[in-house]
Amino acid sequence: MGNQPKQLILKERYQIEAFCKLNFSARKMVKELGRSNKTISNEFIGSCKKAYSAETAEQQMQIRRSEAAKYTKCSASLKNHVRSLLVSIGRILRD
Repeated sequence: MGNQPKQLILKERYQIEAFCKLNFSARKMVKELGRSNKTISNEFIGSCKKAYSAETAEQQMQIRRSEAAKYTKCSASLKNHVRSLLVSIGRILRD
């Protein structure tokens, strides 16, 4: 399994779609893709209602990633402090 990214890439999603059409078991997909059971399981839980679609799964992943909370070292109090400093600098420059 090595240094693979956590998320599946579109190519792997197309492979999963093809495997579904060939009635591969989830375990066989895991072996073929070299991914963990959990990764494949999460892919089906997140996007498999009736038939798996690589395009739909990719779109859903993009939406989830765009809406996910982002880690930042900049807290709200730090932002406010920087704003107040910038305002005071702006006043000094105008004078």
